[in-house]
Amino acid sequence: MAPRLILQRHVTSSPKAARIWLPSSGPRPARLTKAEAVPPQPPHRAAQRPTQRNSTMVEKVEMVNKVDNTALKGAQPDKPLLLVLEAFSPEALQAMAAHFTLIIMPSPQWPDAASLAPVAGSITAIATAGAPGVPQPIMDMLPNLKMVAVNGVGTDAINLQACKERGIAVSTTQGLQTDAVADMAMALLLAVKRHVVFNDRYVREGLWATKGYPPLGSGLAGNKLGLVGYGTIGQAIAERARAFRMEVGYFCRHEVAGQKGAGARFFPALAEMASWCDDLVLILPGGPATQNLVDGAILRALGAQGCLVNVARGSVVDEPALLKALQERTIMGAGLDVFWNEPDINKAFFSLDNVVLSPHQGSATIQTRVAMARNVLDNLLAFFADRPLLTPVKL
Repeated sequence: MAPRLILQRHVTSSPKAARIWLPSSGPRPARLTKAEAVPPQPPHRAAQRPTQRNSTMVEKVEMVNKVDNTALKGAQPDKPLLLVLEAFSPEALQAMAAHFTLIIMPSPQWPDAASLAPVAGSITAIATAGAPGVPQPIMDMLPNLKMVAVNGVGTDAINLQACKERGIAVSTTQGLQTDAVADMAMALLLAVKRHVVFNDRYVREGLWATKGYPPLGSGLAGNKLGLVGYGTIGQAIAERARAFRMEVGYFCRHEVAGQKGAGARFFPALAEMASWCDDLVLILPGGPATQNLVDGAILRALGAQGCLVNVARGSVVDEPALLKALQERTIMGAGLDVFWNEPDINKAFFSLDNVVLSPHQGSATIQTRVAMARNVLDNLLAFFADRPLLTPVKL
């Protein structure tokens, strides 16, 4: 049975803002007092119980089996309809609801997209994230879609060509994730090289007392770091690597001129850089052009003492080749924040002690996620006020 559409309002001291809720088959959200409201928390992936998170801080007003014009008129018709495909925090949703009527439909409900039919012609904007993007069937059923605001920098799950042809503006949160993702890359590199996760488990399992000290790790000073991708985040990683006294090289489409490229060696061929470096960090866009860019040949070039860190997209690595390299130890180890088929990743990773796994947390700091959610709203407000977008995607 298709989910019902529930008209709700936020509990807030400001003028009440209406929104439309598309629940899953779970229980209907109950009324919460302000004291019961959860503390601020950063927005996260739709897979993490989106129905529960998005129902926080709301008060049910009316339930309808069909969203029609009458129902929408009762829900502040002066506000544009915004389809939300990402599990934003309650605070972010509350801010959006002050300006838009929200239709919340995180990824588990996409198979029921047909339930949008009664309001499809009235939806003019989408708020989403890079990983869910905008499924083509949903885009196709929204004839008046004019704006897509992405909570992230990835656009490989959005049909940008279709957006260009239809005149749909697209924004990302470009520039806001730089420090958080660069920090994460270095954290994963250190965790692998110094066996941080392995050593933690070693102590917890009582092995220190019974078997003595664990195997030695490896340092960073004097190592050569190869960066695949040398945009803003790549340059921020390079800055951190130099603080660890690492030599930096990079591979990208064009050599970076001027001060931004200073202090780093440009490689026109990835295989050449993989042979040169000790540690390889991936920070490049996903999509067809980069799919399986790092394959078995690149991993063999990296060598038995090499470490791979991926904070880009899972699709840029040939995953079976990576698993084989880790299992046969033709590379030393890997630190992975991204995967194919997130969040249902290949379980073969779980049995390996030379890989550190992270659930796509590159930008997951409170400060960064708050700034990203604010940027999504600011881009939406700029678009509907006929002002230039803050961080547009060039189509």
